[in-house]
Amino acid sequence: FSDLPQNPFKANLGNPIVTQLKSGKFPQFIGPFTLLKLAKGIDKNQFSTVFNSLIPVVKEIIDTFESVQLEEPAFVMDLSDAEIALIKSGYETLGQSQCNIHLVTYYDDIDFLESLVQLPVYAIGLDLVSGRQNARYICDHGFPDDKVLIAGLVDGRNVWKTDQNQSQKILHVHASEAEFDKVVKADLHIRSNPNLAVAALLEMPSIADSKEQWREETRNRFLSTHKVPTAITGVDMAAATAYLQEVLPEDVIITNGAGNFSVWPNKFFLYGSSARLLAPQNGTMGYGVPAAISAKVAAPERVVVCFAGDGDFQMNMQELGSAAQEEAQPIVLIVNNSMYGTIRMHQERRYPERVVGTDIKNPDFVSIARAYGFYSEQVTSIEEFKAAFDNALDSKTGAVLDLIVDPEMLTPQQSITQVRSRQG
Repeated sequence: FSDLPQNPFKANLGNPIVTQLKSGKFPQFIGPFTLLKLAKGIDKNQFSTVFNSLIPVVKEIIDTFESVQLEEPAFVMDLSDAEIALIKSGYETLGQSQCNIHLVTYYDDIDFLESLVQLPVYAIGLDLVSGRQNARYICDHGFPDDKVLIAGLVDGRNVWKTDQNQSQKILHVHASEAEFDKVVKADLHIRSNPNLAVAALLEMPSIADSKEQWREETRNRFLSTHKVPTAITGVDMAAATAYLQEVLPEDVIITNGAGNFSVWPNKFFLYGSSARLLAPQNGTMGYGVPAAISAKVAAPERVVVCFAGDGDFQMNMQELGSAAQEEAQPIVLIVNNSMYGTIRMHQERRYPERVVGTDIKNPDFVSIARAYGFYSEQVTSIEEFKAAFDNALDSKTGAVLDLIVDPEMLTPQQSITQVRSRQG
């Protein structure tokens, strides 16, 4: 797309594939926005031009069908106001088609749901399992009467290995009894307008009370795990995380690598709707630093904080040079216990006192960070941490704080001594 022609797309309606699709009743296509998000070679500045060129061609194609399903998984991404405006404009054009458009999104919340439900389409598919904000919005504001809600009530990520007959009871609510058991055999049938049925279910005291009680009990159990012993030596990470909760902005971006230290940003820090956590799911040591730099490149106006272990940090600490080069310097907190803590934990649990290869002789992290132009200092107490972190927030060249923590503590609740005593 480096030399973009005036009309880069053309609808080939005589293609055998299109002819074959017409023989069916309900073809499915990747939506235009997601299609271009997946495409390569489109410069960021060209995206709107290419998108606007594609929309008339998509309309020409869907005009030949009675109904289509357009898959738009990219709608769950963090989209800019300009991208949301582009989506609205594009689908306003597609909505002029006589075709019934079933617009299906992906597993997660839609940040612009208020605008999405107003798009001129026949039906909208939303995740209501992982997409808790989607479900909350519909409960609070309802769903447009002129559209069909395709409600994602089953976790599609695990649907292939879940026996639905064993895992749940199925209630089928429909205005016409002729629709019962057509697709799925239900355990209970209710002939009713679905909106009225949902409203009646929500008003049932037994369901509402039990749910509220369950939420309160679950929340309290979660918060009770935040009560951990006060650190005897070094930086008290529970207190440090609590301080971060106080001073960080609501739209903070936090990243981490892999290790027991990641419990602090993953469990002890509480995230609002504007905050973001970028973290690995498969034990990827070293992920946090490059992720933080990337976040700072993408959103230079936001505060980005990386949690890293001392072993974890050394996997990619040379990327501080990339951060300095691109002027995308985050704040890095090295949780330094002079060991590979997760591996040490497993050693102590399975082979107490047989320590092999998990102690680390660390370099001078402060000097290394300063060599890359970062503000840096070593911190040994919670009082020092508060002052150092305030300085880090004020720094124009990022910061690396070397937090010395108690190596005796394998997890927030368990020490090496405790593990060994249990094994004995």
